[in-house]
Amino acid sequence: MHYWFQRWTIVAKLRFMAAAGIGCLMALALWQGFVTYERGYEARQSATRNTVEVAWGILAWAQGMEASGQLTREAAQSLARGSIARLRYSEREYFWINDMHPRVVMHPIRPELNGTDVSGLKDPNGMALFVAFADKVRKDGHGFVPYLWPKPGQDKPVEKLSYVKGFEPWGWVIGSGIYIDDLHDELIAFVRKLGALVGAALVLTVVLTMSITRSIVRGLNKAIRVSRAIAQGDISQNIRVRNGHDEVGQLMTAMRDMSQNLRQMVGLVHDSARSMETAASEIAAGNHDLSGR
Repeated sequence: MHYWFQRWTIVAKLRFMAAAGIGCLMALALWQGFVTYERGYEARQSATRNTVEVAWGILAWAQGMEASGQLTREAAQSLARGSIARLRYSEREYFWINDMHPRVVMHPIRPELNGTDVSGLKDPNGMALFVAFADKVRKDGHGFVPYLWPKPGQDKPVEKLSYVKGFEPWGWVIGSGIYIDDLHDELIAFVRKLGALVGAALVLTVVLTMSITRSIVRGLNKAIRVSRAIAQGDISQNIRVRNGHDEVGQLMTAMRDMSQNLRQMVGLVHDSARSMETAASEIAAGNHDLSGR
């Protein structure tokens, strides 16, 4: 591969390096976008877990009143349900409670589900989500469960990730979820903006590369023509250097100086030859006079 790269023209090398640079920048930007998405995802997970822990603490508080005899179980559970039903965070997020059957104990957004068997309630992918909540608690005690669920006031299910935790004294599962479709939308918007920026950068790079390569190739072609003319004995080339600061300009300056030096050397040789011719004529005339004498 190194051999073939060496055989490429300067134009091809410049285009390759420009494309490689844009590709690296695009890969870096995509990586940064996905890192930002992952961090946002993890931050929402952490926030949801923390809020569920707070709501779980209300259950523990109400059950403590039952255990101390201050309230009956029914009263303690009613107090816990009412307190948690009014809780909100991030303006719209809520908590629900189901048991291990599973039946819904309390759902503040869809109260029609309260007391109903939801073992057959599935998301559009066919996942029995409340069964999955109970299974997660039965297996690990707590954890995250992904599924599809409509936002409040909407009918279309979107991606949601819920954190659930079991409350063993009452056999309940308390949970709350975060909608992550907006994270996906933000990632898609970022990728689109990145594509537009990369497209603009690509156009600008192509224009600059063509301008630079045109300048380089024009100078090199002129240098090649002058070199070939000198190699064939023509040193009368008039080399004009417009910009002697870049490499091509320095090359043309060096060739101009070389051509001028060659002309001077040829002039010196020509003058020496004429001097030698004159001296030879004088010697021949002297020899002729000497021969006559």
